[in-house]
Amino acid sequence: MASISVFQCVYIVFLLACISDFGYGDTVFDVMKDGAVADGKTDNSKVFENVFQKACQSEGTNVVLIPQGTYLLYPIILKGPCKGQVEFQIKGTLKASTDNAHTINVDHWITFQYIDQLVLSGGGTLDGQGASAWDDNTCSKDPNCKSLPISLRFDFVTNSRISHLTSINSKNAHVNLFACKGIMIDNIHLQAPADSPNTDGIHIGTSSTIEISNSIIATGDDCVSMSPGSQNILVRNVKCGPGHGI
Repeated sequence: MASISVFQCVYIVFLLACISDFGYGDTVFDVMKDGAVADGKTDNSKVFENVFQKACQSEGTNVVLIPQGTYLLYPIILKGPCKGQVEFQIKGTLKASTDNAHTINVDHWITFQYIDQLVLSGGGTLDGQGASAWDDNTCSKDPNCKSLPISLRFDFVTNSRISHLTSINSKNAHVNLFACKGIMIDNIHLQAPADSPNTDGIHIGTSSTIEISNSIIATGDDCVSMSPGSQNILVRNVKCGPGHGI
């Protein structure tokens, strides 16, 4: 508990800076200006990758803005390290693909790697379209089953915040943290039907100093789960259910 308090104090200024949509002097990278199409049918993964790289290679605070609208997005990996701070403001709805080429034996939908001081916020929604793949989940019967995409993966991400987002109908888990440190998750809503297989809310592995608060997790599997190597985890004021608890 003591180290959690120290963590909160150290990053209080950083978190306060994230309260408003854009801060004074922020550079805004609007995906629509780089060719994104918000029709729910056109893949936007290349546009998002290009905009992220522009923001990642810029100094200072850089905001990737995803305005209102529905954006189809194939699996994508957004990889640092970055020269400055990157903030994703998701105002619209991101929609995952339902075709097998981007679903079966694919372990991620949206992945962030090797980024420090990432902010993911904006009030938008991630729609994993899980109903298209749940029948393909044979892991309860077959130990060699093929993987399905986790909606949000964070690998080697540090000192970051995920807040004010909704994730619905993930094909696998909603959020996965691996080798992360100093992550605050708050005011998020994770939702999938009670009978949807393996739709864990948040899975934490080999990570430390993680706080999850003021959120609603209603899924078909664990609300929050932890694997070996994780420590200094605080979960508070989280409404869990349906789901298998923590």
